[in-house]
Amino acid sequence: MGTAVMESADTSSRDRFSRDLQYALLDEDRTAVIRVAGRGNFLNSVPLKKFTERLCSTHRPERIVLDLGACETMDSTFMGVLASISLAQSRHGCQPLALCNANDHIQKLLNTLGLARLMEINSGGVTSALNRAEGQLEPFENPQVSHTEQLSHTLEAHRILTRLDDENVVRFQSVIHYLEKSLEEEKDKEKEKG
Repeated sequence: MGTAVMESADTSSRDRFSRDLQYALLDEDRTAVIRVAGRGNFLNSVPLKKFTERLCSTHRPERIVLDLGACETMDSTFMGVLASISLAQSRHGCQPLALCNANDHIQKLLNTLGLARLMEINSGGVTSALNRAEGQLEPFENPQVSHTEQLSHTLEAHRILTRLDDENVVRFQSVIHYLEKSLEEEKDKEKEKG
């Protein structure tokens, strides 16, 4: 689960808009539907986190629904961001994050890392929102993210996972150590340049 963090995080060549993430705001912005396609990974977790932070600060939606029907799998960074979103919704007294159409593999990953107790998974209560979102979905804008920001984002996502379940501490100990070391090295390089 943690190997994806070692891939390059260069976003300079990526499109301005994400092909993996789309959203629609419904019910006078009280419901947000987000569709994830392909892989939920450390790269598209950045636009997801930034979008939900902006959304929650401006609209405070009562419900955030993720449609995972076209999502094949998720890495640990993406799941850490889902945990972060769900915890923020809970702090604001909103309904739990709802994940719909999750395949068996994704459900197993969420259960293994302790995320299933934070959110609703494959609940039938949001089918209406998914249907209404069809035809209204828009692509996420891809923010430009430096390598340092990507490392920091990935590290925070893994730290959140370790707070959810004691087994995650052992599971991600080496990943967190690697990320802390890489982040420190990257910051040192930036100081030398600046």
